[in-house]
Amino acid sequence: MTVVEAIREYVDETEGLELYEQDPEKGLGILVKGDNSYMETIMDLTRYFDDHDVDDVIVFFPNIEA
Repeated sequence: MTVVEAIREYVDETEGLELYEQDPEKGLGILVKGDNSYMETIMDLTRYFDDHDVDDVIVFFPNIEA
């Protein structure tokens, strides 16, 4: 499973998250909605990668302003 596939599946399986995509070179992102914790989402996503054997992961979590 690629990093992109894992992120898509994680978002599909997790309530309160929404995937947004930019130009391919800018990547994709996860919008954390409602009362969900941003830090908990990062930890859960990292655990999801580990559980699904997603290797060589480089993930950048920028501060996104609306």
